[in-house]
Amino acid sequence: MILACDLVSRNEWRELNRKSPALEELSDLLRAADIHPRAGRPDNFRSLGSVRRKVADIASQHPSYSGKPTRGGSHDKPVLLEFIANTSQMQAEAASIREGLRSNGRMLPIELDVDHGVLEADEGQELFVQHLRRD
Repeated sequence: MILACDLVSRNEWRELNRKSPALEELSDLLRAADIHPRAGRPDNFRSLGSVRRKVADIASQHPSYSGKPTRGGSHDKPVLLEFIANTSQMQAEAASIREGLRSNGRMLPIELDVDHGVLEADEGQELFVQHLRRD
């Protein structure tokens, strides 16, 4: 979500052209990353089409969008609003996530919150949370 919001923000909050190299680059990065088990994963996992769809969902949820917004996912709008409120911080986080995926195939946790014995983490940190829960 953060990487998709980053793409849309750098395109002035508009949907990217379906032939955009940035969409293909993000799809390739996510497909190559070791963030989800490969066994049982569908062939279209984070495909160019699914990445393009997510980018369109985010663009249509932006407050300046004048058409009818797409349905999208439940996290689209909250992540988008956080991105709008803290654009430079979120762009830096996107760069950090991209670098982590390029260097070792995993998203590295930036910050974890432990509240009343409940461990929570932002998007992309599920693997680390599972590891801590086991330990």
